[in-house]
Amino acid sequence: MSKDDKEDKSTRDTHYATLRRAVRDAKRERGEIPTPPLKRPKSNKDWKPPQLQPEQVFLYGLHTVRAALDNPERKLIKLSVTQNAFARLDIGEPETLSFPVEFVSPQDIDKVLGPEA
Repeated sequence: MSKDDKEDKSTRDTHYATLRRAVRDAKRERGEIPTPPLKRPKSNKDWKPPQLQPEQVFLYGLHTVRAALDNPERKLIKLSVTQNAFARLDIGEPETLSFPVEFVSPQDIDKVLGPEA
């Protein structure tokens, strides 16, 4: 397949996608297919902040966490991190660090930080 064939195909695909959207939208206007409900933002009324010890804080975000790890005056209690974030921090193996490392899912972090974070 030549480069020109690829360009023609993508143009054709875009054209057909536009036609499919137009047909779908017309069916929705006539009531032939249902309109999907709007996605609403997550409610934060069910979220409660975690109970912290005095002088304990949660830090999140790659740059913030990296700065905290590099700060010799900060007392590190535990690092809760996703596999992806741990790889991006590039701080070595978890067994060699002077603080415990807990691998969590992004949903676990969202539960602690709340929907607004």
